Amino acid sequence: MQAWVEHEILHIGAEAEVASGLFLGRKSVQKRRIERNWRHPDLDRRLCKSRMSAEARILIRLHKIGIQVPKIRQVNLEGRTMILSKLPGHPVIDLLRGNCETPDGDEWQKEMLFEIGIIVRKLHRNGVSHGDLSTNNIFWCPSNGASLLDFGLSRITEDIEHYGIDLHILHEILGASHPSIENAMQILLSGYQSIDIEGKKLIMTGGGVLPTCKQIIKRYEDIITRVRYADN
Repeated sequence: MQAWVEHEILHIGAEAEVASGLFLGRKSVQKRRIERNWRHPDLDRRLCKSRMSAEARILIRLHKIGIQVPKIRQVNLEGRTMILSKLPGHPVIDLLRGNCETPDGDEWQKEMLFEIGIIVRKLHRNGVSHGDLSTNNIFWCPSNGASLLDFGLSRITEDIEHYGIDLHILHEILGASHPSIENAMQILLSGYQSIDIEGKKLIMTGGGVLPTCKQIIKRYEDIITRVRYADN
């Protein structure tokens, strides 16, 4: 039996091509990093292997602590491919644009945004910045809640700026791509703040202290101010 059977291309991005299919008979997704011909081939291979390894380590870390991310089924560094479990639900961008079936009414949108806030905070509480928190990279379904994917730009960090940027990316995309949803970012931030205990320090494995929820939101607000100032 052929291990990977491809069904269709789901997305072609700047860094990778994503396809759905079956891996050993199970519904899966294959992510294949695209060769960058403008780089020296040796440099491109080293960078590709380094980034794939980093992404795999973060996915394993997050899966172990119970954050909903794809499970790794196979990594082929030489072939530039990673096969992952298929997440339940649909991309948030498609849900908000009405491109797939959604629950009746509008309350599901508030529930979804609140749950997105929670999972992003769980990510940050465990020392991981996503790096590309677009509504393409967040899945949601009513029964399983929110899940995150595409950790190709993610990093383990204590730097508050990266966490603030994660929130700012969401702010920009919700405002630009989904402006009809009233108070979308405020609802998301209420979920983000809902799981923290005031005054409790979060210590990373290496001993560093992670920024608090309030500190990250303050940095996010500072980033908004900086961007607006730069645009004027």
